[in-house]
Amino acid sequence: MNFPQISYNQSTSFFNSSSPLPPGLGLMLLYPYKPAIAWASVSFVMALFGSINNLLLLAVTFRLRSLNQGSGYLLGSFFFGNFLLSAFTLPTAAVGVILGFHGGRRQISDFHCNILQPLSTTIFVALAWTDAALGVNRYIAICWPNLYPRFSTKATAYVTIILCWAVSFACMLPMTFGRYGSYRVIPRTNLCTVVYDGVSGQVLGQLGVYGPWCIIGASVLLVLRRAIALSWIRARRIRAMGMAANGRDFNSAQQRQIRRAVALGRVLFIAFLWNVLCQVPVSVVVQFFPYILAQYPMVVLMLKSSLAGVYVFIPLIFYATSDDYRRGSRALVMSVVGGASSAGVHPNDSTRY
Repeated sequence: MNFPQISYNQSTSFFNSSSPLPPGLGLMLLYPYKPAIAWASVSFVMALFGSINNLLLLAVTFRLRSLNQGSGYLLGSFFFGNFLLSAFTLPTAAVGVILGFHGGRRQISDFHCNILQPLSTTIFVALAWTDAALGVNRYIAICWPNLYPRFSTKATAYVTIILCWAVSFACMLPMTFGRYGSYRVIPRTNLCTVVYDGVSGQVLGQLGVYGPWCIIGASVLLVLRRAIALSWIRARRIRAMGMAANGRDFNSAQQRQIRRAVALGRVLFIAFLWNVLCQVPVSVVVQFFPYILAQYPMVVLMLKSSLAGVYVFIPLIFYATSDDYRRGSRALVMSVVGGASSAGVHPNDSTRY
């Protein structure tokens, strides 16, 4: 998992695997046994929840006719990345903590971290850039509808997805070879982390998180601004010409565009706030209060769970804000268990993506 992200000189005595430890403590985990096992158990449940729901939304995405276009492929890539993180990152961390209590025979080393951590970090960064691409896609769809057909093709979606993963590899791959940082094991935790070396390493690492944040935040604000403007235009026309004479016009393309703008702005805004809520505590503690991690080792696990909330619980936002995904998921589940067929799932213009 992309946690914690620290510079080489931050809390070195705790995070640097080469730091000397008191005799006899090198093979002991810092966590209390029962709370750590409880955290591992909850992590397995979270991983199962995130894997099932993201996989379900991935299936629904490609079954909805309203998503049979470029934006649908971006959403599919988004849910697939969430699924990979849920299925791989949390279980790996939980298994590491459990095995760590068996002593030195099953301790994770820097060698293991150089294999496991690049996978989870690369997926995490690619997911962040895919989220940013979705924000740009929605901005063009709402604010520049005449240009949107050029950006909604499958070819454009494929190129965008490849570009997101290429940027992620470019940010993370150098550290695999010891450039600008490295992947290290946090002593006496059996967990891995990214250690950035110098200013260049910090810039390269944070580009994967805060770069997409800037793009997503700007897209959300612009989409909301457009939605408010369309609502004002509609209200003025209703007052000027009367609802009865123009109800048909307002119930057609103009009104559908307003509904899509409002629904999309709501989804993007809530998802953006959820990302901030999950990731900001991690960045604040690691960057400004690293000593807390040394004094209270369980905080490391709690912040790990906080960051995992980004991809584990994101399906709940889609269930709560999109009627298409609610009905599509329900129909798909019913079809799997032998109930109603999902063939009747149709796009709803009010929540169309």
